[in-house]
Amino acid sequence: MHIDLPRMPIGGLLIGFLLFATTGTFVAASLLREGGALETAATVGSPTPAATLSERGQQLAATNGCLSCHSTSGEVIIGPSWKGLFGKEETLADGSTVTVDEAYIRESIQNPPAKVVAGFSPVMPSFPALTEEDIQAVIAFIQSVK
Repeated sequence: MHIDLPRMPIGGLLIGFLLFATTGTFVAASLLREGGALETAATVGSPTPAATLSERGQQLAATNGCLSCHSTSGEVIIGPSWKGLFGKEETLADGSTVTVDEAYIRESIQNPPAKVVAGFSPVMPSFPALTEEDIQAVIAFIQSVK
């Protein structure tokens, strides 16, 4: 629908606004364009989906300093790189081996010195403030780093 309005003193400034409908969709209510033409629009679509579990894990890894020691590029910094790590068999400092799975990553976050990968120092701090949901998100992120 297109409605002509008298010229507004806002020049070429575009003014738009979105209404969040109670149905959870964003609705473009109106857009005032240069020349005073008012356009209305139907539903633009669903709201931007919440971050995926993996994206949330990436955000948590960044904000908690994990990416200062663990790269996602394959580069070894202070700790093992997360690139291709999930599902990999790792040799530990005591000579035993472990498969990098959800249980191993969870234990490494909650009790870092329990199983240290051979060639690395046990310098990783624990993260008691992370909830189980947070840990699951970090695990999903590590799993996604191929």
